[in-house]
Amino acid sequence: MQVRCFKYDHWEQTEVAELRAGDQIIVGGRLLRVSAPPYVANGQLHLPADPVRPEPAVLAFTASPLAEVMDLVGSTVQQFEDGTAIVADLKCPEAGTFSPRLSMPALEQFCAMHLRRYRAFYEKNRAEIDDGQPVQMTRWW
Repeated sequence: MQVRCFKYDHWEQTEVAELRAGDQIIVGGRLLRVSAPPYVANGQLHLPADPVRPEPAVLAFTASPLAEVMDLVGSTVQQFEDGTAIVADLKCPEAGTFSPRLSMPALEQFCAMHLRRYRAFYEKNRAEIDDGQPVQMTRWW
């Protein structure tokens, strides 16, 4: 059996038997974090996992390239325990990711350097983004 698993900066189909504690997966439309390796008991596969609780939203009331990119793609910034961050909504893998995984200062700089690409993406997909529908961005980074 396979599930969608977030691997560093993208989603990929992964065998349940290969999952490890800390992996973030989508099962039944829900974002879960694996708490322990899967195991078999009484002939059934068990996967210890808990729902991922949403991080508190951090609102920036100043203009920044990162804030503009979030608006242009209709997504949020996901921060990780290792100090890196990515523009992605991990609860919606259908949308994919919208940036590489970088430190926050490097992500801000990346967004500033590539605003033209993000603005073009928005213009092409304005109706769907404004309607809250997930839109895939072809990875170019």
